Amino acid sequence: MTKEGLEQIQSVCREWLQRVGTSQQSRLTIPAAAALSRPVELKINAFLTFDNVLIMSADDAETGACYAKVIRQPDGTEEIFDTPLDRVAASSGDGN
Repeated sequence: MTKEGLEQIQSVCREWLQRVGTSQQSRLTIPAAAALSRPVELKINAFLTFDNVLIMSADDAETGACYAKVIRQPDGTEEIFDTPLDRVAASSGDGN
């Protein structure tokens, strides 16, 4: 995966993770484009901690690579974290 491809995926992930109604059952496909050699199907993994903090990640449904995470506090504040390219490549088995 190229840096440009990852940036495109993470941009979509950030927007998607912040949408109201995005839940554990949500899936989204990003079509192949100039920066992406293949379509990428994303799925949400989420869990709620004992202190009501929601942690959601946008993961590649095929490879399991995590592209971005959001941590949402009970008061509604959020922090979004993008996964660095080398960690995405390592988790997906893509050495490129």
